[in-house]
Amino acid sequence: MNNLDQYKRIIGKILPEEEKLNLDWIEVRIENTYYERIHYLNGRLREASTSHYQGVGIRVLKNGKIGFSSSSGLDIDDILEAVRYAKSVAEVNPRKTELVRDVYTGVFEGGKYDIHPSQATYDDKMKVIKAFEEGIKDREKALDNALFKPSDHKQESISIRYGSYYGEIYIWNSDGTEVLYKPILIGVAASTILKSDGRYGDAYEVYGGSMGFEKLLNLDNVYELGVRTYSKALEKIVADYVEGGVKKVITGPRMSGVFAHESFGHMSEADHITANASPLKDRIGEKLGSEYASIVDDGTPDEGGFYYPVDSEGVKTRRVILLDKGVLKGYLLDRENASILNMELTGNGRAQNYSYPPIVRMRNTFFLPGDWTLDEMIHDISEGVYVDDERGGEVNLDGTFTFTAGRGYIIKNGEFIKPVKDAVLSGNILEMLKYIEGASKEYVIEAVPFGGCGKGGQSVFVGLGGPYLYISKLMVGGR
Repeated sequence: MNNLDQYKRIIGKILPEEEKLNLDWIEVRIENTYYERIHYLNGRLREASTSHYQGVGIRVLKNGKIGFSSSSGLDIDDILEAVRYAKSVAEVNPRKTELVRDVYTGVFEGGKYDIHPSQATYDDKMKVIKAFEEGIKDREKALDNALFKPSDHKQESISIRYGSYYGEIYIWNSDGTEVLYKPILIGVAASTILKSDGRYGDAYEVYGGSMGFEKLLNLDNVYELGVRTYSKALEKIVADYVEGGVKKVITGPRMSGVFAHESFGHMSEADHITANASPLKDRIGEKLGSEYASIVDDGTPDEGGFYYPVDSEGVKTRRVILLDKGVLKGYLLDRENASILNMELTGNGRAQNYSYPPIVRMRNTFFLPGDWTLDEMIHDISEGVYVDDERGGEVNLDGTFTFTAGRGYIIKNGEFIKPVKDAVLSGNILEMLKYIEGASKEYVIEAVPFGGCGKGGQSVFVGLGGPYLYISKLMVGGR
């Protein structure tokens, strides 16, 4: 897929209108993307669909004021009307705006692949789903793998989803920026519910990222994910709630990712900084956490996650060091807030699709790995808890949080002795950072085309995960 010539012709039609309207600056974002979904529930196909998103987002500056409009489809008359409407929005905008105006050009793939998701057949997608299902149904292997399990149980439901997102996004502005980005994100997700003597156990697993479909065709790996889902649900049946209190805690990669993204990442977004809504304002260079606490936001991670080499403003993305050994180093910036703060662009201006203007958003936000292993962390704890599989929660821009971990284990004398469920972690991230005593060498960053991060009425795909974290003091409750 490459419609570059068509996009250039559209720009050629817009240029006379730009001159006629005497605009200070114009940005054109043309989107031509696809989102495929398959849902397989309890052995039956519930959904198989493909959505096509095609349209143009127009952003202009007129007399130092910004205006945005969009047009569905690629009809040139509709696009020119959107240009005129964006100009009228700018004229009534009461606020003056300045943008950092760099120039960037190029064509960028959204990941490496041998089989593009658009080339994957329906039969191959169903092979992946069936492999996941077979793993979730492997009772004997799941029982062997589970550390703790009930004497008997029944499988109540199995839900499996496949999704893919791909296409083209072309961004041009009157400064000379011209980029074509071809995003790719594919993934599978599965969940199961078990029942035993009136008690229920549930679990889910996901696998995906900006990768080729051939990765999903490693059916043995997908099968093992299914077995792991089943094993986790078995342990959940016999799990109990945690006794509340301040404890030593090991967070699994998903919970570590929630802390990095939800608690610290949003506080680092520059629109919150310039609005005086974040406690990180005017604190660059200040030590906020222990030497083991380092957090980055990366558009092009080395492994896993959502590969995002250029943002919705046509800006090259780069790794942003937010926290370096506990010291605050930077913020996440778009063109407007970079101008306000007089800082360099980071490539964090993102839009859900062509019908939304870019705002400051994260990409893949995670703690950097350290020099521990998970086994070393467990053996170091005489009494504590391991938690993972985030199940939602609440977070405020002052850093306070309440997150629920779906599963985990009580640790005593360096061993898992009992499974736990729905542990509630609460506190303030700026306090918690001081008690991080280590991060593991092992780390995982995942991204799947289901849901996303919400902000300002928009939802975007992000990568979530990181290493295991060793936290010496954290409030844990559950009962």
